[in-house]
Amino acid sequence: MEKSRDDVKRFLSIPMELDRKIYETEEIIETLRARAAKTTSQLSPAPGGSGDKGKVMEELVIRIDELEQEAERMRQEKEKAAAEVTLLLSQMPNSAEVKVLMMHYVELMEFKDIGNRLNYTVRYVQKLNDRGLAKAARIWLGE
Repeated sequence: MEKSRDDVKRFLSIPMELDRKIYETEEIIETLRARAAKTTSQLSPAPGGSGDKGKVMEELVIRIDELEQEAERMRQEKEKAAAEVTLLLSQMPNSAEVKVLMMHYVELMEFKDIGNRLNYTVRYVQKLNDRGLAKAARIWLGE
């Protein structure tokens, strides 16, 4: 049973992990954009006067484009994963456990924020999360 609970937790965590990767990719994109802006300001207006900086700028633009495409692919994958998580959780009877699982794994809220919204302690939110994971594992296994 513990293995399936861990498997369910990994499955439920996919949107969260993708969200983290999207954030990291967007941070890299912003860093490269700043670098591109700096490189642009250093380009010479004279024909052929930019040399290596022009090549660097071209490489930056290509890399930014690749990362933007990757971020978009991850956003679509995250949306699909969140829909799959929602589908699994929709098979559970409506309860506080389901609310906590939805808020944490689909809405990507921290336990502290869930507790504040539902007026529960963090410890109780964690307990509801653990119980919800066990119930989700049983549904996932078809028990």
